[in-house]
Amino acid sequence: VLIGGDYHYTYTIVSKLDGLNSSEADDYKEDYRESRLRELSLLRYDIEVGGISIPELNNAHVGTDRDTQINLGQVKQAMDVDNNLTVEWKMNGDFNTLNKLAVDAMYAAVVTHKQLCFANEKKLTLDINNASDIAALDAIDLDAGWPA
Repeated sequence: VLIGGDYHYTYTIVSKLDGLNSSEADDYKEDYRESRLRELSLLRYDIEVGGISIPELNNAHVGTDRDTQINLGQVKQAMDVDNNLTVEWKMNGDFNTLNKLAVDAMYAAVVTHKQLCFANEKKLTLDINNASDIAALDAIDLDAGWPA
């Protein structure tokens, strides 16, 4: 496809390759595998950065996007040096004064969420890479196993 003077490759992979014999379908298997891996990576990213609710903070919604992860890490690092430090943090549309205990709970929850996302992506990646044919690739539920 030509867009703005540059060529961009596009992929359209049909999940059900009805009408093809097994030899023809096999020709598409690796393309379909790559398509599923790309889809999985995008899904993991969306879930990773989609935010979480933290029970220890009255189910406050906390962002898990990359900027929030960095900011939270910096605040935690500062509080590890000065236990009496407090910070203002906006959650659920309100500003909250957080102490070290609250920041530690947020940090632990965000890190755990992020690691669960990558662990599930790893498991599903192995499933995709070990799938023997198109039907096996199709049977993999990419929506399964993500943290709530």
